[in-house]
Amino acid sequence: MARSIGLPLAGSLRPEAAICQALEKGDAPAADGRGPLAELCKRLIRQLVQEDRAGVAA
Repeated sequence: MARSIGLPLAGSLRPEAAICQALEKGDAPAADGRGPLAELCKRLIRQLVQEDRAGVAA
């Protein structure tokens, strides 16, 4: 996907059964803040905040 839209790969995830179960129940994926998807999202947000702060300082 990243290559097709010309952006760097942000991360990759292994299959996570809990996501399918949550979606079947109507829950948001990674809503409990745990698991590979949640960790990837946290990492991306930290990186974006750091880049934003660096941009403000520049």
